[in-house]
Amino acid sequence: NIVIPTRTFNDPDIAGYILRDNWSSVNPAPGVYNWSRLDAAINKIVANGKDFKLTIFTGTLAPDWLYQNGVQAMTFYENGGIRPTGTYKMPVPWDAKMLSYYDSLLTAMSAHFGSNSHLVGVNLGGPTQYSLEMHLPSEVTKQPGYSTAAIRGAWDHVLTTYAGLFPNTAGI
Repeated sequence: NIVIPTRTFNDPDIAGYILRDNWSSVNPAPGVYNWSRLDAAINKIVANGKDFKLTIFTGTLAPDWLYQNGVQAMTFYENGGIRPTGTYKMPVPWDAKMLSYYDSLLTAMSAHFGSNSHLVGVNLGGPTQYSLEMHLPSEVTKQPGYSTAAIRGAWDHVLTTYAGLFPNTAGI
């Protein structure tokens, strides 16, 4: 469960909350969505008159079923820092199948959360590495089909899809 300290609901300086989950958790199989963790938190937030922003992490937190359904994977090596040293897997950022599955995730998010007046923003992902920032590992340049235009095209795709599904909610 997502824990929100109840004392924060009465704090007038807190306007809302950022809710985070992983693509692999909320979309465990193609066409299957589990919003229960987010719904429980949103119900408490809305009941207390606060707003929320949604964050669904993609990249290394994409579901494994993507790869079983033809999404191209790439690996990269992380040598420590804020993440454990090791090899990580993520979808190739411009892979058309990954982008299509991400479109489906956004469509499901819009259908489930889009009419909630307390939803003030959605962090956009898809062609990402760890978080929802536009950072990619250097290994991406060695992938077949790599170009800055391919990366830009992937983000243009995500932004266009989002704008059509959430016309009144900020994409972040």
